[in-house]
Amino acid sequence: MIFKGPKGSWTPTPTSPGAWWQCCCLPWKQLKLQEELEALTRSNVLLIPNLVSSAQETLLFVREGVHGKPLKNRFEPPPEPDHVVGLGLANPLSLFNKLKSHLLETATSVILFTGLAGYGKTTWATLLCSDVQVREKFGENILFLTVSKSPNLKTLVQSLFQHYGYAMPDLDLADDRHFISHLKKLLKEIVTSPMMLVLDDVWPQSQSLVDAFKVQHLSDYKILVTSRFKIAGIEPVFRMEPLCLEDSVTLLSHLALPNEERSSDHGEKLVLIREIARGCYGSPLVLELVGGSLKRERLNVWRQKKKKLSKGHPIINSHNELQSILKYLDDLLEDKSILKECFMDLGLFPEDQKIPVAALIDIWTEQNKSDDDDLDPRPKFKEADAVNIVFNLKDRHLTDLVMKREVATDLDDYCNHHFLMQHDLIREMIEASQGPYRKRKRLVFDMNENNWSQQNQQNTIAHTLSISTCKMVTPELDNIVKAEVLEVLVLNLRTKKYTFPEIIRKMVELKVLIVTNYDDLYCSELNNFELLNSLSGLKRIRLERISVTTLGKWHKLRKLSLYNCNLNKVFESDNIPISVKLPSLVELCIDYCKDLVKLPAELCHITSIKKLSITRCMGFIALPQDIGNLVNLKTLRLSSCAVFEEVPTSIGKLLQLRFLDISGCVSLRSLPEDIGDLRNLERLHMIGCSSCKMPSLVMKLENLKYVRCDEETAEIWKADFKPSLPNLNIEEANDHNLFIFYDNI
Repeated sequence: MIFKGPKGSWTPTPTSPGAWWQCCCLPWKQLKLQEELEALTRSNVLLIPNLVSSAQETLLFVREGVHGKPLKNRFEPPPEPDHVVGLGLANPLSLFNKLKSHLLETATSVILFTGLAGYGKTTWATLLCSDVQVREKFGENILFLTVSKSPNLKTLVQSLFQHYGYAMPDLDLADDRHFISHLKKLLKEIVTSPMMLVLDDVWPQSQSLVDAFKVQHLSDYKILVTSRFKIAGIEPVFRMEPLCLEDSVTLLSHLALPNEERSSDHGEKLVLIREIARGCYGSPLVLELVGGSLKRERLNVWRQKKKKLSKGHPIINSHNELQSILKYLDDLLEDKSILKECFMDLGLFPEDQKIPVAALIDIWTEQNKSDDDDLDPRPKFKEADAVNIVFNLKDRHLTDLVMKREVATDLDDYCNHHFLMQHDLIREMIEASQGPYRKRKRLVFDMNENNWSQQNQQNTIAHTLSISTCKMVTPELDNIVKAEVLEVLVLNLRTKKYTFPEIIRKMVELKVLIVTNYDDLYCSELNNFELLNSLSGLKRIRLERISVTTLGKWHKLRKLSLYNCNLNKVFESDNIPISVKLPSLVELCIDYCKDLVKLPAELCHITSIKKLSITRCMGFIALPQDIGNLVNLKTLRLSSCAVFEEVPTSIGKLLQLRFLDISGCVSLRSLPEDIGDLRNLERLHMIGCSSCKMPSLVMKLENLKYVRCDEETAEIWKADFKPSLPNLNIEEANDHNLFIFYDNI
């Protein structure tokens, strides 16, 4: 949706004109692109005609999205499920149609939709947002906000201002009254036509937040509230009931027998499905869990499941739903200790936030890694095993997998653009199964919910600590955790500045550090970063939306991930060479760091590096000239770096290189002849690189098996190189998601 504010103090913040590639490769703000185009056409600088045309086409693409679909933003509803039952669309008196009628026809401004957890309230709200009649009335003026148990009103208000292109008010020192005042003023400005707002997963303590979104005398402004609870003052109330048995059977069949060819036991499975569905008490969530556990399992497993559910009570009953599902979850994961422990780690991250798969892989790989000596009886645990666990949890419907963009993962298990989402009830199951405080293997504290100071005894066995906070300072932890045994520290921040607690000095066994700022309006500044220098055993560090001012001396660090960070020229200003600070580095991942210009030349002295990924860094210009010194490098990703212009000739020395990705490097005009020396190169991605000239020596790449490119480039490969490389597979990329750089990061 394109929105321009009225004149005066409420006009959108202008965006300064930039280089042409910003128009082509930064379609993350429609309003900013519109202003960019207008600024270019007003400029006195001589413009090439097709440059303006390209900008116009890009703006049209931003408006319409991929294949005519609108681009995603943080206020759009979750993706629709692939299979839905129980709507009763053909029945005008069905609950779904009654709810829709109230949204479309009545004068009621606020509607409450309630039901037990796992009954599908969010799914129904999502389907309402995409309903044809609802779309006809509200158009693009549909906002979907997930409120959750501990909402941050300030963040919601500022995000709305940003979404509509208004200058954000300074709310750092304001209280809730100021937030509400600004919110109501904004709503009065933007609700000029029918508008629908969904407030999903509202808890009773958030009634004041619902009131904040109410605005008197606004016609056709509807608020749909979903909640497990009845919230005082909101009428009418629509209550969701369990699925009937027939719908339960239909859903379970879809989940447990997906596209399965009919086998000799197919008939008995259909009979068992009915009995199993009866024990799920009409809960879509439990049906998903059961269906995931039965999919592709032997008939004997189905019989055992039916027998277990036929004993006693159903899985869920309305009086004790959480404990009942928790018991079932224990049964689901029994005899799968590693899978269960990894599943429990999903609780280390905040509710209703995307969980980075890359962070989980870092944690699981280090925690399950066996010792190097031959006497260790444990099997070798690799990153590929961690990736398999992610998909195992997804297949069991214990989590949802969200992929920001399609990337190759089969060569090096690269998952930097993969995220997990969890149903709230499943997360609560994790919290409820932690056990007695002193015996917990992981400690999770949310300072925003005051579950910190309640501990009056020390846990001496936990190896993992997670802290969520919106405050600058964390209280000391000496009385509640034994720092000397901690191996994993996860910090979930919502604050502009954060000061590390002094106890970090004692974390001598710490192997993994994950620091994430969940406020996407700014990068958090980390004070006393030098405390991390004492962590000599660190193996993996991942920072997201963090302002990085220096790098520590981590002699054992193997992986450094910087995601959407401000680097503040950290690589240029450091007096100590990076090769001295990080001599054991194996993998460096830098994503969405817009102020990264160059990598330090000293990086080429770290010959242990095997993976180097620089993606979507819009200011990145060049690789070090001596990149060929990284003799062990196997993967080189340079995708979506719009001003990257030249691949050094020394790349020919990378004899171990197996994968090269230059997709979206629109300023790259050619590859050097030396690329023909990469005899072990197996895969080359170059989507959006139609202007990049390929040297004739490409024909020497005898091990090249796979090239992914756009249609125009594919024709060149087929005509010029395919005859000399008979085993080469050429795939034409039809999607444009490469150029959606900042949607929902």
